[in-house]
Amino acid sequence: MFSQFRQDYYLYKYHFSKLNRPGNYLDVAANEPIGLSNTFFFDRCLRWSGICVEGNPRYFEKLHRLRSCRLLPTCVGEIDGQSVEFILKGGSGGIESTNKALTALEEYERDDSKDQSALHHAGKRNCGARACGRSTTLVWTLRATNCTSCAASTGPP
Repeated sequence: MFSQFRQDYYLYKYHFSKLNRPGNYLDVAANEPIGLSNTFFFDRCLRWSGICVEGNPRYFEKLHRLRSCRLLPTCVGEIDGQSVEFILKGGSGGIESTNKALTALEEYERDDSKDQSALHHAGKRNCGARACGRSTTLVWTLRATNCTSCAASTGPP
């Protein structure tokens, strides 16, 4: 099973198919563990080891149950330990400050003077719940998971 737009197939065919060893992957914003996943093929079919980073608690149980990756229940941001507000809206969710389109849509929906029918017909009535948390940097994520060769190549935090 390949990912939604076959990104994993492309990477495997043109870059990884000649590897003589198992690979490793890092899936930032892992999201849905199978159908929308860009790393499921590497995880299950090729038996690669990996790290799945996901800040939306709605996906934790499924990722833990259906994937072999090490799950980090956080989100990757610019500053380690920064307080963030996380929009819990499936694949289009994420850190509010970096998701301007969804934030603008929510503001539009809250404005009672606007005609809501266009959004309703577009299927965009509910922008989902929110959660607060702390972000982590990619460098911290790699160091915390003992990926020392990866963290060293990314430079200082």
